[in-house]
Amino acid sequence: MTVLLLAGVGVLIGLLIDAHATGTRTVAVERAEDELQAEDLGTAEWMLTLAENRATEAEAVADGAVAYAEEAEAAQDEAELAAAATDEDLDEFLRLVRGSNYAFLAVPDASLVELGEVTCDYLDTFGNSDPTLARVVGVGVASGMSSRQAAEVTSAAVVVLCPQHKLE
Repeated sequence: MTVLLLAGVGVLIGLLIDAHATGTRTVAVERAEDELQAEDLGTAEWMLTLAENRATEAEAVADGAVAYAEEAEAAQDEAELAAAATDEDLDEFLRLVRGSNYAFLAVPDASLVELGEVTCDYLDTFGNSDPTLARVVGVGVASGMSSRQAAEVTSAAVVVLCPQHKLE
């Protein structure tokens, strides 16, 4: 019986040692997992901070772009107002057109001014190269003017209403 008792005590000691070793391994594994999770959490927090910083920088750039666009729009509005033909400009345009060809005396002021403004709009869009000016004159001819009349309207418009498009 003593042998059995000793054998039982030996088994219990073996089980106790095995349980202790298993517990130690479990604690070590859990500690390693905790360390990995803490490391992953630290990495995630760092990435989140980095993303927040980049978002803040992007917002600042976007705000700057919006402010720049607003300034550009305001400058364009001012330029358009400054470039708008005055009553004196319109009178000068009508005088030039009618002084070069008396047929324009029969055309209402508003129609002639509209022709001049359309000419300027076209040149604003396509530039004032020789082919573009030829197309403008061609449109005038297609609408019933002689080539000379169309050229006179175009020239007067460029000289008075949109001098930024110089005749070459």
